[in-house]
Amino acid sequence: LEIPGVSLAKTGVSFNEFTLRLPVSVPIFLKHMEKLNIFAGIDISYQEQQTRQTVHHLLIAVTELKSKTELDQTAAVFSAVISQLQEDLS
Repeated sequence: LEIPGVSLAKTGVSFNEFTLRLPVSVPIFLKHMEKLNIFAGIDISYQEQQTRQTVHHLLIAVTELKSKTELDQTAAVFSAVISQLQEDLS
């Protein structure tokens, strides 16, 4: 599933943890997901020293404990929340 504006922050080998680059504030995104009773990951955003801009990174883990259906449902909610937050910014 591709979510507009969301990309892998790092490439290479990973086990079941991934760092995503989000197009919105991670703390705000996480608060929205928490309201839906979804633990969506850990904020590992940082501020670039030269540009002083925030790089929005989210650490997520995906394991075999969740079914494909559950992962698809979570991804759909993830996408909807990102879209809503992007609309709010426009």
